[in-house]
Amino acid sequence: MKVQKIVLFKHGVGYFERMAEVENDAVLNLSFRKTEMDDVLKSLSVFDLKGGRISSVSYESTKPIDKQLEDISIHIPARNCLTGLLSQLKGTKIELAITSKKKVTGQVTGIQTHTRTEGNVSIDKIQITLLTTALKIASYDLDEIQSIKFLDDYIVEDLKHLLEILINSKKKDLKKLTIFARGEGKREILASYMPVWKTSYRIIFDKEKKAVIQGWALVDNTTEEDWKDVTLSLVSGLPVSFTHDLYNPIYKKRPEVKIEQEQAYAPPTLESNSMPRYSAQKSGMGRQADFYHHEELRSREKALTAIPQVQLRKSEAADLFSYDISVPVTVKRNQSALVSILQEPFEGKRVAVYNQEIRDKNPMSSLLFKNNLGLTLEGGPATIYEEENYLGEAMIDTMKPGDEKVIPFAVELSMNISIDNDSTTEDVHFAQISSGYLYLYYYQISHKIYNISNKGSKKVDLFLEHRFNKGWDLVDTPQPVEKTENFYRFRMDLEPNETKRFVVSEKGKQSQTHSLSSFDSNQVGIWISKKYIDDKTREVLMGFVNLREQIAELQTQISNAQNEVSEIENDHSRLRENLNALGESSTEKTLRQRYIKRLSTDEDRLNNLRAQLKDLRSKKDTLESDLRSRIYNLSFSTDVKVESEKK
Repeated sequence: MKVQKIVLFKHGVGYFERMAEVENDAVLNLSFRKTEMDDVLKSLSVFDLKGGRISSVSYESTKPIDKQLEDISIHIPARNCLTGLLSQLKGTKIELAITSKKKVTGQVTGIQTHTRTEGNVSIDKIQITLLTTALKIASYDLDEIQSIKFLDDYIVEDLKHLLEILINSKKKDLKKLTIFARGEGKREILASYMPVWKTSYRIIFDKEKKAVIQGWALVDNTTEEDWKDVTLSLVSGLPVSFTHDLYNPIYKKRPEVKIEQEQAYAPPTLESNSMPRYSAQKSGMGRQADFYHHEELRSREKALTAIPQVQLRKSEAADLFSYDISVPVTVKRNQSALVSILQEPFEGKRVAVYNQEIRDKNPMSSLLFKNNLGLTLEGGPATIYEEENYLGEAMIDTMKPGDEKVIPFAVELSMNISIDNDSTTEDVHFAQISSGYLYLYYYQISHKIYNISNKGSKKVDLFLEHRFNKGWDLVDTPQPVEKTENFYRFRMDLEPNETKRFVVSEKGKQSQTHSLSSFDSNQVGIWISKKYIDDKTREVLMGFVNLREQIAELQTQISNAQNEVSEIENDHSRLRENLNALGESSTEKTLRQRYIKRLSTDEDRLNNLRAQLKDLRSKKDTLESDLRSRIYNLSFSTDVKVESEKK
C-alpha cells in the first residue's frame, strides 16, 4: 500500500494514510517496528471504498521464534533438509512425479540409504519407501524423483506456516500486519494510522538586531518503502494522546482442578512563567537546509534570503491549526528529512534573566519573545544565532498569539550578582483574646539585597526574579513588572560597567500564642505594662489567677487526704496479719483487744477522710469547670500603640 498523505501533529503524533487498488479477494501486507505496534493497533482504520469489506486484520505473534516453532509438528533441519523433512512425515500421503507422465501415490513409510557398486566405486543412494495405493511397498531413488506433492492439507499448512515464521524472523524488529479484503471487481483500500514525529527551531538575529524564527519538522521514514510525492500537512495543537499496550497478549491464569479434588489456586524547572522554556510552530514547505555548516554560518543572511517562503493553506478547528504543504514530499526508506514549517520575523530582544535558584552568581542570556505570528506556537528545541555567531540553545514551550515570554539560552558571564540577607522585627501592634488564648500580632520585615555588576561593554536589560513569601507584602520596593505563581519579576537597565544595589523588602504578619490556662500574676503584669490588655481585662485575668490558686489549694488538700488514707490502709493490713498470728494466751488476748480497738478507731477516720475527699473533689471540679468556661468565653481585642524610641 502506497503512502499518499501524512499529517504531523505538533505533540509528537503523525497521521499516515495509505491507498492500494485490489481486485476481488485480496491480501495486503504492511510492516511496522515492534515499538510502533501499540500506536498502530490503537489508531488503525481500514476501509474498502467500493462495496467490498475488510474481513479481518492479522498481525504477528509476540512469542519468541523458538516458542512459535514448538507449536509446529515439523521442522526443517539445517543440513540434509529434504531427507530430514521426509523422515518426519511417516504415514503422510504424498505424490511422487517419477517422470512427466509417471506418478506414484502412497504413504511414506521411511527413508533408507542403499549402497550400489558401479565399477570400482560404491555409491550411496537415498531412497524413499512408500505404501502405494495398490498396497505394495516400493522404494524410489530421491535423485530420480522430479517432484514431491503433499496430499495432506494439515502438513501443507504447517509447512507454509513454518516457512513464514522463518522468513519473518529475518526482518529483525519489523512486524507484519496483514489486511484481508473480500469483494468483487477492482476496488480501492484506504488504511490510516498514527506514529510519531519531531520538530526543532532556529532563531536568528541579523545585523540590525531584527529577529527571524525558523521551524523544521524532522520526518522519519522508518518503513521498508520509499515515500514518494506524499501530501504533507502539519497540525499545531495538543489533543489527548497516550500509549497503551495492545500488541502483547494478556494471559489470565485459571485454577487447575485435579481429579483427586486437591485445592486449586488461581492467580498492579523552571516555572512556566518564571524562567520558562518556550516553543513555536507553524507549517509550510521549503528546501532542506543545515545551518550548522560553517560556510552557511558566514553567509546567514544570504541563506535566509535563498529559502523560499512557505506555501501553505491554513485551517482551524477548536485549538488545532492545520497547515497543508503545497509541494509533495519525498523521503527514502529508513531515512529522515528536515521539512521547513516556519520562517517569519517576530518581535524579539536579547535580555538577561536572573534567578538565584537557577544560577546563583550569573543571570542567563535570554530572548524576550513576543508571539506576533497570529497562531499558537508549540514545543521543541531552538538554536539561537546572532549573525554568524552561535549563541546557545533553548527549549520552547506553548505560546498563544500575543504571549510574551522569556527564553534562556546561555549564561551571561559578563554580569555578577551576589546576595545579602537581613531582617527586622516590629513591635506587637494588635492583641486579641479568643477561645482561651491570647494572640499577639507583630510584623517581620525581610530584606534581600542584590548586588548587581555589569562588567560588559553593552547595556543590559535585566529581569530579576525573586521568590516571594506567600502572604507577605512588598514594602519600600519598586513594583515588579510581573508576578508569577511563586516569583516577583523586576526589570531594570544596567549601563556598561555599572554596579547597582537592589533591595527587595517584604513585610509579613507573625503571631505569638499564650494559653490563659498557664499564666501567672507576673505575666499579667507584663501584659498590662505593654498595653496588650486593659485594666478591666487585667481584673478578669487576676480572677483567673485566684481561681487557679484555689484549685491548687484544693488539690493540695486532696493529696494530703489521699496520703493519710494510704497510710491507714497500709497500717490495717499489718494489724490484720498480726491478729491472724495471735494464739489463745491471756497476753495474746489482751493484745488482740488492743488491735481491734485500733482498727475500729482507724475505720472511723477512714470514713471521715473518704467523705472529705469526695467533698474536695466536687469543689475542685466545680471550680475547674467554672474556670474553663470563663476562660473560653473571655473575648478582648485592642490595637497596641507603642511609643518606642528611634534608634
